[in-house]
Amino acid sequence: VACEPDGSNLRPLANLTNEPSEIRVSPDGVWCYYAEDTTLKRVPMAGGPISTMMSDVYYFALAPSGTRVLAYRPAADDV
Repeated sequence: VACEPDGSNLRPLANLTNEPSEIRVSPDGVWCYYAEDTTLKRVPMAGGPISTMMSDVYYFALAPSGTRVLAYRPAADDV
């Protein structure tokens, strides 16, 4: 769920089948990125459809600009 800083406007962002391993909000506050199992996904903070970004992700970070994602993919042994 997400809400405003004062606790108002409580809203679900996504219904998950598994517990996310990481959750990050983009610097501009528009997107919520999360890893469900090993799949990196994002959903708008206002609510909406979930987008699958990539699979086989163990860790990820967002660039300060929010325009890029850095991910570690262990099966490929790639960053």
